[in-house]
Amino acid sequence: METDEIKNLIDIYISPLSQKWKLSHSDNIEIGCPFCKDEKNLSISLSKQIYNCWNCHASGRLLFLFKKFSNLEGLEKYISITKQFSHVSNFDNLFITKEEYKKQEIILPENCISISEIFANKHKIDYIIYEPYIDYLINKRYLDKFLLYKFNIYIDIKNEKIIVPSYDKLGNLNLYFSRGINDKADYFIKGNKNEVIFNEYLINFNIPIILVEGFFDGVRLKNFCPLLGKDLSENSLLFRKIILNNTPILLILDNEKGTIKNKLEIADKIKKYNSKHVIYIGEIKDNSYKDIGSIKNLDIDSFAFYEYNDELKFNLINKL
Repeated sequence: METDEIKNLIDIYISPLSQKWKLSHSDNIEIGCPFCKDEKNLSISLSKQIYNCWNCHASGRLLFLFKKFSNLEGLEKYISITKQFSHVSNFDNLFITKEEYKKQEIILPENCISISEIFANKHKIDYIIYEPYIDYLINKRYLDKFLLYKFNIYIDIKNEKIIVPSYDKLGNLNLYFSRGINDKADYFIKGNKNEVIFNEYLINFNIPIILVEGFFDGVRLKNFCPLLGKDLSENSLLFRKIILNNTPILLILDNEKGTIKNKLEIADKIKKYNSKHVIYIGEIKDNSYKDIGSIKNLDIDSFAFYEYNDELKFNLINKL
């Protein structure tokens, strides 16, 4: 791995968000933190390919820093230099206590291949067998190439599935879900969703979080977290972190009558711990859509938001 090339990529694609990097010693560089905007406290280890901010404590694999803050060009160059196509392996638990997270023994299915690797080796493999899966993701789920790279999506040809992995804040694989590409395809989750936060390394709990049912409902929105269902358990790691950080919530479930009860239950659970917790309920503006993921030009303006209070709760109950 060429450290000079990595430094150049950081200088071009990450540092402009904060300030120019400086060399602290031969292995480490320091830049301004793009998370908290602190001027000099994001330390990057070039040999371990990890980062840590000593001010806001953001930490993880350098790959994830490029996924979160770089554009597609920078991400592709970083992947090309470091050859990080497969899921990220574990590394020393440097920045959080072991008690906070339960180790997840999750392994991706054998012979699955990441889409980033498929694109990189397009002329060396039988690309045509992967085309239906890529077509599904791009033309039916409306993911662009950057999102396919960012979320490290895999294809499992043997089982005819796409696989979406989740990583904790340290870059450890903690869960994945798989599904086929037809409308009635089976949906399978490997891992305990209550013990993990889906792709936590991409979530900032200091700003409002968008909670959605499924991955494809939120993948095109910023700072989202899928519930992987319609409920939020009080025993889940996600729930505890929302409460501890007093994180404002934008709760968006599909436009179905059956989800009204779920919205009420989730909002009331959070309010039980803090009556002043800020929660907004989002509804799709275009009533012709029931499923969020089916909206082609989806963005935050696709929704109308209403603050959750006694009046809104009363109105929702009357719709049941």
